[in-house]
Amino acid sequence: MMKYSWLWSCSMVMALMGQAACGGEGAPTPALPESEAPEERGDLAEADGPSAEPARDEPTDEPDDKEDDGATDHLAELRAELAQQAEAEEERWTDELRDHASALAEAEFSSLSEGLNAVLASEHRTPGNPARDPERRPTETLAFFGLSPEMKVLEIGPGAGWYTEILAPLLAPQGELWVTAPDVPPSDEDSYPAFFRDRLDFVLGRSAELFGGVGKASYDPADPDLGLSEEFDAALLIRGMHNFVRRDQLDAWLSTVYDALRPGAVFGVVQHRAPGDADPEASAETGYLPEDWVVSQVESAGFELEERSEINANPDDTADHEAGVWTLPPSLRLGDQDREKYEAIGESDRMTLRFVKPE
Repeated sequence: MMKYSWLWSCSMVMALMGQAACGGEGAPTPALPESEAPEERGDLAEADGPSAEPARDEPTDEPDDKEDDGATDHLAELRAELAQQAEAEEERWTDELRDHASALAEAEFSSLSEGLNAVLASEHRTPGNPARDPERRPTETLAFFGLSPEMKVLEIGPGAGWYTEILAPLLAPQGELWVTAPDVPPSDEDSYPAFFRDRLDFVLGRSAELFGGVGKASYDPADPDLGLSEEFDAALLIRGMHNFVRRDQLDAWLSTVYDALRPGAVFGVVQHRAPGDADPEASAETGYLPEDWVVSQVESAGFELEERSEINANPDDTADHEAGVWTLPPSLRLGDQDREKYEAIGESDRMTLRFVKPE
């Protein structure tokens, strides 16, 4: 397992930017410093978008890596924003917060609910992320998937780490978290996968206390194969399956995830939901997929559907927006155009599916 210890410095900020520039029922936890959470930055929180436009501020957690027109400029913009966030996080991670993180990472939770009560209330989470709890429903979602603090869990497509921040401390004392990470050759350093790799390193590197035990399951972005065999109790793919469809890699991903899970293990899927009669390839370009089609694809890979849930449903989402799922919060890609309307709708309508690998 790979360990992380992030050394914050001007040189690290330059590495993130890729340019030579640098600006100057829970377990008890220690008291935390009060802090004002800046307005959520959807573009850095999760980046993806329809293939006709470079990714900017997508609410899914496995960003798109298609190389589109304007990719070079957009990547430079993303790296500059990530460097800015790195500087802000360096300042936010005080000694007091690190002491709290150490205590949280060492706490042993007797149940999922006890662990989540402590983790979700912790100030280690990126400013802005907790505000999305009411719509992303992590407590209900992880309970539906049957997670427990003792499990070994594989997170597929961690993106900017919205769930990683929750899963890592939850599993640190008694379980284990691994995340998928693109393995990028030196010739592809100016690519989206390279940026996603560096962003993941940033997410994990902020706190050795909380993320030092997180493992990395590397894969070739052009031919995903994790090379794992019956090692995990659960795998989670949250709000990212449409990207695998867009890259024509869904079968490959489902196969390698199946291999990674032990018999009887859970495969949890959350995905933006298209109407039942939608064409999967077309709807994937808008971030949505039809539910029955998703079920059929996962079952074809050998999994069995155990249960569906409407935990993350939103009947107000018609899934036919001008800029796809990115029209809705937190992206609001259309800016002020009908902003109040889309804010009233809220985040997307999502299917929540629990599969199992047969014994």
